[in-house]
Amino acid sequence: MAGKLTMSGKQVDYIDTRWGWFLPLAILVVVLFPGAQFREIAWSAFVAAVIGMGALRLVRYRWFSFYSIVVGTHIIFYPAAVLFNLMLEWPAVRPDLWEDASWAMAGCSVGLFCLALGAYVDRKVMWRKANRQPFAGEAPPTSLYFNVAISALIPVVALFRFNLGLYYHIAVNPDYRFDMVQYLNVLEHVLWIGYCGVVLQLYRLIKTRSRLDFQVAVALVLGAILVFLPSGGRGQAFGFLPFVIIAYMTWEGRIERKLAMLAGGIVAIVSLSVTVDVYRNLTGLDTESTAAKYRILFEQAEIVAGGVADPWEGTFVGRMSDFTAAGRIIADTPGLFDYRYFDGVGNWWQIAIPKFLRPEHDELNIIEGAQVTQNYGVTDGEHTSTPVTIIGDLFSRFGWIGVCAGMFVIGMILANLDAWIFERMDAVWKICFSLLFYRLIMSLVNVSVLVAFITFTRDLLIIYLLSRCLGWIATGKVVVRQAVRREAQ
Repeated sequence: MAGKLTMSGKQVDYIDTRWGWFLPLAILVVVLFPGAQFREIAWSAFVAAVIGMGALRLVRYRWFSFYSIVVGTHIIFYPAAVLFNLMLEWPAVRPDLWEDASWAMAGCSVGLFCLALGAYVDRKVMWRKANRQPFAGEAPPTSLYFNVAISALIPVVALFRFNLGLYYHIAVNPDYRFDMVQYLNVLEHVLWIGYCGVVLQLYRLIKTRSRLDFQVAVALVLGAILVFLPSGGRGQAFGFLPFVIIAYMTWEGRIERKLAMLAGGIVAIVSLSVTVDVYRNLTGLDTESTAAKYRILFEQAEIVAGGVADPWEGTFVGRMSDFTAAGRIIADTPGLFDYRYFDGVGNWWQIAIPKFLRPEHDELNIIEGAQVTQNYGVTDGEHTSTPVTIIGDLFSRFGWIGVCAGMFVIGMILANLDAWIFERMDAVWKICFSLLFYRLIMSLVNVSVLVAFITFTRDLLIIYLLSRCLGWIATGKVVVRQAVRREAQ
């Protein structure tokens, strides 16, 4: 589970994710269990899990790389979600969607295989060696004051969103100001710059082992969660936590601390997800004050922790069963719905133009993925946030050819990004770029083709410039490319 890698004459501690092979083994146990139901679905999930773990083998099960994150999220939201559904008394997803789960697992298997093939071909064509060096390097940490100052942007963003009417999730406050959403993209970038301060403080803690740095790191993490927790938005409240776990697992050398962080992080994410779900389903929240919302949240957290409320397993498993959209789309295309092909692609050129300058008759439809799920009947009014998934949207356009070609191209892009960030960036720039781009890569499993296109074009450029600026501010000089490649290359 842990070991040593030799890079440029020195050893680097690492902990890998090959323990994930327990997932296909667990599914196999379910399949072979006497009287097991849904065997066909379980077998398809087993195949998807095996292919997913094989795809991770391409990067030696490394914790952090953009490629690993995309593979890992597909494993979680496809075969792992199926396993958890099979363990419940009745599947958490709707029965009509559960019937198409085998199609979703087939899409996941084909998609991950082509994703891995794209990364493998890119590495062979570019004659790259697999780089397994932790993404922070050995550079000195940033100052405590810098980290705290950058983290202070988090409450500033919360205040701006509150004043603009964009703070609360629509389930918490129906008076969401949709006329102000043009500010969301800028605020999201600023928010994640604030999270950079939190992660840089974690890096400082690993380097200094100072009690003060530990106290500040804990305070920054808790503060970042509490500032947005009453909003009911998971992404703002604790969407950065998986990256904190990945970063700690990468930088920490002691395996017992790695495992403690992993276990504690999983418990925190699951409990927060369930608590926010219960909180958002309450009525009358829009009339409560902010202080009252905090009190209600803490009360619900105690109820969930005590197991007094309705079983939370179904709620959590239902939230992670995003494969349902892909299954419905693959099952109904092209039988009930025609392929969409290049529908709307003619407007994609507008992504580089600010919204107020775009021609009104050619408006860029960012929410087309949600509309696709509505058209296919995936969303029934109770599951309004069911995503289209990248595999489902590729299939809705071009069928299996689209899934193969699209995931192959994404695999090549991710391999290029991994090689670029691991080989050419210094520590601060690397951390900031990784975190800022991480939020987009983490959600790639659930987005439309349009959003994926924006992620790898406009957003990638913006994040590159932002991370360069942060690196310049933190180090007091412009970060330049290393003059000599590592001896290992």
